[in-house]
Amino acid sequence: MKTSYSNFIVSDAHIFVPKTYFQPRLGELLVKADLITLKQLAKVLEDQAKYPEFRLGEILTIRGWIKRETVDFFAEKWSDCLQEQQKYRLGEYLQQADLLNDRQIKAILYEQKRLGLKFGDVAVLHGWIKPTTLDFFLKNLFWEHQ
Repeated sequence: MKTSYSNFIVSDAHIFVPKTYFQPRLGELLVKADLITLKQLAKVLEDQAKYPEFRLGEILTIRGWIKRETVDFFAEKWSDCLQEQQKYRLGEYLQQADLLNDRQIKAILYEQKRLGLKFGDVAVLHGWIKPTTLDFFLKNLFWEHQ
C-alpha cells in the first residue's frame, strides 16, 4: 500500500521517497496542468492506437489542441525544472512552456508594479493562463513558498 503526502510517497515499509522519482506520463501532466482535457487525452490515445507511428504530442499539435513548444517543454524540460535547486521566476517557466510571450510578460510586469498584484494573478486576470494552470506551476515548482 502506498500513501501520498504532498511531496512524498510512503510505502508499506514506511520509506519516504520524493515524488520526483515517480514521473507522470506526458498526457497526465498536460491534464493536471489543465492544458488539455481528459476527453482530449482519450481521443489522442485512441488516435495513437490507430497510428502508432505518431507520438502523443504530435497528435495533440496536429489536432491544434496545444502548441508544439508546450509539449516539448513538458516532455523534455519539466522533470529538470522540478529538480532545480535554484528556481527561475514564474514568468520564465511560463515563457519556456510557450504559455506567455515577451509582450505579455512585459505587460504583466508593468501591471504587477502598478497594481501591486502577483505576477500569476495578473496573467490570469488578462486571461492568458487559466487559474488551474497557474496553481499547477506554483504547486509543483514553488511548493515551499505556499
